[in-house]
Amino acid sequence: NDKEAKKSASTSASSAISIKAWTPDTPYLTLIKKHETVEAQYMTYLSLRSEHKGSPAFFLDVSGYFSSLNTPFSSELADRIITSILEMKLENDRLIRIVAFYMYLKGDKEQAQWLFEKVVKLRGEEPQSHRDLAIVLRSLGKYQEALDRFWKVVTTDWPIRFQHIEDETLLHLNSTIDQAEKEGKIIDKSKIDPYYIKILPMDIHCTIQWDTDDT
Repeated sequence: NDKEAKKSASTSASSAISIKAWTPDTPYLTLIKKHETVEAQYMTYLSLRSEHKGSPAFFLDVSGYFSSLNTPFSSELADRIITSILEMKLENDRLIRIVAFYMYLKGDKEQAQWLFEKVVKLRGEEPQSHRDLAIVLRSLGKYQEALDRFWKVVTTDWPIRFQHIEDETLLHLNSTIDQAEKEGKIIDKSKIDPYYIKILPMDIHCTIQWDTDDT
């Protein structure tokens, strides 16, 4: 009946997925957490930094911890720590991707765009480099740039190890068209074969990212 339908719709609308943040149990985080103040914890991080300078996981874990403290100061320190990864080897696309995704997820999308553009320059022969940049461009409302980049991924004859990435990218492409049109933005779809334009409603879209071959 109508009452049950409204109740179902209300429940569906209020439903959400909550994922508990991963808290790694590492000796260096144990040492950092021994101190009560953020300032003292950060000083401990600095004392441990040289010992772990070759480990991206160290910077990710410590940055994640400071970010979880949810204060403006700790958030600033988290950003400072995560960007230290770039100092390890500036032209390493895998490390740049790590920082780029961090910036994207925290909402600093302009910085993420700049970093993903560096990844494209370093690894333009990999389709996920273009796809990742396009995702950020779309989130910034740069729909035409995103659309062109997604279409490049779909139409390029990539090596066989990248097979089927075009299937997942088509979902992104159509989502971009749908989002742009809903916002009344004018986009040029003339290069895209109409056969591939089909808006598919989705509640959740999971994108798998990898940075190592054959994994």
